[in-house]
Amino acid sequence: MRDNKIILIIYFVLLVMALSITKMLKNNSTEKTIFNLLINSGIPAPLSLLIVAQAKHETAKGGVPFMSYGYFKRNNLFGYGFVSGNKLQSGAGGKHPEDGGIYANYPSIENSVLDIAGWYRRRKTIFYPITEQSDFAQALKNQHFFTGPLSGYTSGLKKFYKTNLS
Repeated sequence: MRDNKIILIIYFVLLVMALSITKMLKNNSTEKTIFNLLINSGIPAPLSLLIVAQAKHETAKGGVPFMSYGYFKRNNLFGYGFVSGNKLQSGAGGKHPEDGGIYANYPSIENSVLDIAGWYRRRKTIFYPITEQSDFAQALKNQHFFTGPLSGYTSGLKKFYKTNLS
């Protein structure tokens, strides 16, 4: 009886470890996909790294990136709003709890990244020179990209920022 309990405990621990490793590999793959799409869309590498941190912050649930409802159900990596006529979006999602805006649905995460890349290209004079998380958060706040406190957004970016994705 005691041996069965020990075997079950070991099995459970190994299962949890396997799931954690799988999640970590998937997150790393998602980061690289986002980064490569941004680079291929003409976004400078320093800004692309900041945008990857933004995606991780926007989709985090319980401090774990790429776990939010918006990510799983809408393929929306950035909490980006619905824009009527936007060819990259596949329709309107749910309402934002703070400002009442409508989230965008995307057919794929690639479309979500390409959409946000266009947003940054249209504001390149503001964003392309930025290399620091706090400056990035302030610029996003100035552009009304998020409604929460600046300190919380900055903290989230700093938590998820990586200097490289290799």
